[in-house]
Amino acid sequence: MYRFDWYMVAEPFTETVNEEKVLTDFNKALTYFDNSNIKRLCADFTLSVLRDGVYYGYAYEGTEGIIV
Repeated sequence: MYRFDWYMVAEPFTETVNEEKVLTDFNKALTYFDNSNIKRLCADFTLSVLRDGVYYGYAYEGTEGIIV
């Protein structure tokens, strides 16, 4: 089965950015996605689709991560 890897790249849109703010926000985004357990969620979706032919679910954006 596919590994469902993901990666994130910090890309400031202006040349005069506060490096500390970029790193802080980048760390928050990484923590959010780490708490979402994307690999486990995608594996569960895939198994459901293979078994049942479809996956129905609700996605909710929580403060700690994505909730499905």
